[in-house]
Amino acid sequence: MSAEGFECGADDTPRTLPARGTSVFVYFKTPRSAERFIRERLARLTREQGSADGVLEAAFALRGDDGSDTSVHTWLEHYRLAPGVEIRGFLTDLGDTARDAGLSAPTLVSERHCEVFTWEGDAGTGVRGAGSDGPEASDTCA
Repeated sequence: MSAEGFECGADDTPRTLPARGTSVFVYFKTPRSAERFIRERLARLTREQGSADGVLEAAFALRGDDGSDTSVHTWLEHYRLAPGVEIRGFLTDLGDTARDAGLSAPTLVSERHCEVFTWEGDAGTGVRGAGSDGPEASDTCA
C-alpha cells in the first residue's frame, strides 16, 4: 500500500481483503482543476481517520479516467475497520472530518457516497451492508 492509495484489481476491488471486519468505500467527483486541493485534503482526512481507534487502514486513490467526462475526477477512499467498530458512529465522524477538511459542496461535483462491506471468514466472502447498525450500500455519507 502506498501512502496515497491502495492497489485495485481489474474489477476495482482491493487486492487484499480483511479476513474479518468492515470495509468502507467512499467515492465522489470533483472538478479536474481541483486535483491538488483534493489530494491535499484527502491526505489530511485519511491521516486523521487512520489514527482513530479501530481503524486498521485508511487510504485514498484517484480512480482511472473512464473517458465519460474529462472535466471531472472520481476519487475513492477506503477505510478498513476492526471487528466491533460501530459503523454509524464512524460514518458520522468521517462526515464531520470531511466537511472540516473542505470536502463538501461547493468543492464537490457529486455527494460523497459510501458502500459498507462486512467481511467474514476467508477473504473474498464479503457480505454487502453492515447489518442492523450500518447503512445500506450506496448511502450518502455527507
